[in-house]
Amino acid sequence: MGRLTHLLLFVLLVQAAAVEAADAVVRGRATDAAGLPLPGVTITITLVQDPHAAAGASSQRTATTDEHGAFLLQAPPGRYVVRAEIQGFDPLEQPLALDGRGASSLDLQLHVASYREQVTVRGEASQAVLGKPQPDAPVTVTREVVDSGMMPNSQYDDVLPLLPNVVRGPDGLISVAGASAPQGSLLVNGLNETDPIAGVPLMLLPLEAVESMDVFSGGYPADAGRATGGVTSVRTRAGGDEWHASANSFFPRLRFVAGRLYGIDSWDPNVGLLGPLVKGRVFLEQAISYRFDRNRFDTLAGSQDSIYSAFVSWSQLDVQASSGHHFVGFVSFDPQRTEHAGVTAFTTANSVPLLERGGWSASAGDRVVVSTSTVLALTAGVVRSRLGVSPDGASPYVVGHDQVQGSYFDRQDLRGTRIQVSASWNWTGWQGHELRAGADVSHAALDGTDAAGDVTMLRSDGQLSQRISFLPVPTLSGTAREAGAFAQFRWQARANLTVDAGTRLDWTTLARPVGSPRIAWTLKLPTGDTTLSGSVGLFGDKVPLEAYGFPLRQPREVLSALDGSDVVYRNVIDGPLRTPLATRWDLELDRRFVGGWQARVKYQERRGHDELIVNPIRDTATTGRLALSSSGASSSRSLEATLAYRAPGAGHELYLSYVRSRSEGDLNSLDTITGAFRQPLVLPNQVGPLLADVPHRLLAWGLVRLPLRITVAPFVEIRSGFAYSAIDDDWLYAGPANRARLPWFGSLDLYVNKVVTVSSRLPDARLGVKFYNLASIHTERDVQRNTAQPEFGQTYNPIPRDFTLVFELLWGRK
Repeated sequence: MGRLTHLLLFVLLVQAAAVEAADAVVRGRATDAAGLPLPGVTITITLVQDPHAAAGASSQRTATTDEHGAFLLQAPPGRYVVRAEIQGFDPLEQPLALDGRGASSLDLQLHVASYREQVTVRGEASQAVLGKPQPDAPVTVTREVVDSGMMPNSQYDDVLPLLPNVVRGPDGLISVAGASAPQGSLLVNGLNETDPIAGVPLMLLPLEAVESMDVFSGGYPADAGRATGGVTSVRTRAGGDEWHASANSFFPRLRFVAGRLYGIDSWDPNVGLLGPLVKGRVFLEQAISYRFDRNRFDTLAGSQDSIYSAFVSWSQLDVQASSGHHFVGFVSFDPQRTEHAGVTAFTTANSVPLLERGGWSASAGDRVVVSTSTVLALTAGVVRSRLGVSPDGASPYVVGHDQVQGSYFDRQDLRGTRIQVSASWNWTGWQGHELRAGADVSHAALDGTDAAGDVTMLRSDGQLSQRISFLPVPTLSGTAREAGAFAQFRWQARANLTVDAGTRLDWTTLARPVGSPRIAWTLKLPTGDTTLSGSVGLFGDKVPLEAYGFPLRQPREVLSALDGSDVVYRNVIDGPLRTPLATRWDLELDRRFVGGWQARVKYQERRGHDELIVNPIRDTATTGRLALSSSGASSSRSLEATLAYRAPGAGHELYLSYVRSRSEGDLNSLDTITGAFRQPLVLPNQVGPLLADVPHRLLAWGLVRLPLRITVAPFVEIRSGFAYSAIDDDWLYAGPANRARLPWFGSLDLYVNKVVTVSSRLPDARLGVKFYNLASIHTERDVQRNTAQPEFGQTYNPIPRDFTLVFELLWGRK
């Protein structure tokens, strides 16, 4: 009996020890003072007391919140201290006791920090680029990157080309992972802000309004909308219980030529203000920026200027009606004007138009926490965009191989409107399970006029080659209705395996409904510091309003001196249009080393089909069609190798990446034929490298922190030149299109700044200077394409060296 009693006691003790040793689950959410989720927060629990801990056992566990502010941790029983921290917010600490008998739930609310010395930009950038791997993980651009990026155009998307697989193409638009700009999308606080007319992300935001940006270069969750290319999701700042303000760049840079003053060269003041209107309840975020740039171009007729101006405003109001009820609304304006837009080595200022873009948008959203696991949200918004093209005069437009003369041939005044409503439901369950579902509907409309004139195209000897005349038409108009539904489920299958699966069902007026399923996963390998991630899915794109209005555009009469033909081409839709689709997959290996080193290798591939292309079809000797169809295709693939170093204690940092890529497809895509700078002569479609195809790209930047609060940040880019098409003397392709290339490109930019404290009663000031193109090789932007010219292949119009003085005041320091 005694032995039996001892045996029973031994079994009970073993069971008790097993229970005590079992890991406990800790899950929770991190939010700001207004109740909005905070992605990218580092959650660390540090062991304070555990009498059963084994020798050498880890005393810390770390996680990072996802895009909904949620996190999940597992740790042995014991007493811990929880710490939550992210740049721009005061860190939060609180005790935690784990007994291993159930899951613990934490709600962590962080408050906006006072402005501190914000010169640690590149450290946060490298950490964000190689953050914690998770399914469909985006690259997160933090506020610190925005503060210390070179920003040559004073736009938030200036920092995006600092990331692997993101290039600003020769058209000035952002290309992500080889896809064209219209194949991507822009979300601002979850609202679709792509241009309704062309489907490109053109909205501008004041720099002081941006909190962070997520860039999805591979797959993306189903609730991120529709795109077959990259998705950029911008999160704006929200006011807290303390007032903060900043002002920078309010001194203009003057232009001096031969010692004489020639006015203002550039001026881009930015002002931001955020704080409580009613403490704990109502918060304001207001940001305003103005930009004036006189850009110099070297043309064959001498130096020419293009003048850009924009006034951008963002007003946001957050209302915390109760602990579980949050309302947010915003109004944004971004009118933009470019005098002499499109100056090149061959087009002088008088032969290019006045370009007006931008518009306004507004949104209101309501978010209700129904329970600790369920959140409902409803959002309504409107986006209004404008495209205006006006020639400078009325003289005949004559295009030569060496120079363009006369007034621009086209005049456009188009307006696009999109009204959208969306609803979503979010449920967070046990052991990291999460389900998001929702639907959205929108109505879009296009109205305006497009009146192009005659275009005369000359041979090298001055004789006529082609003459294009546009026939008058009534005003353009068109409407479109769209609807979609999505579901996204995240499953913590095991402690080292996370699976994220979702699907969308989308419908639009001109195309049949399409489904787009996707799945992503992250597996932590036994070594502990190595992670394998991947995704595969089918992704649907949008159909822009310019596709609906294509049949209403002006017919064109093409007179060719080469064969004496005179053909009138009318714009038609050839067959039923389909929603563009793309199959995408990627595989990624991440490794963290001791001492702050991190590495990543990633392969991704994209294959698009049913894309919108335009092809000229000659039916008779005198008639033809410009046929818009869904017969286009494109593909891209890339192999990325990235290495980052962040010294312990947030010291010096280094970021280095090399991307080997290829992107090709049908070249007569709808956006290259229409748009602000429409093509007068449409050549037969060919397949070749796409506009922003860059086979080789090496990117390096770093942060060196010196004594006296001085920061030095160099930025180096070396890449292949962009592709272009060689042509003959009659403006026809001389061989396969887009098979020639500009020389390889190399540049060095440098930013040096210092934070100065004048007195405790005055705000700190950041003083610095940015050197653009400090060192450069082959930065020319134009090339002679005519094979009949002796200058064929010669490049022109290099990017000039430039500099900008930085002076920023920061209010609200503690």
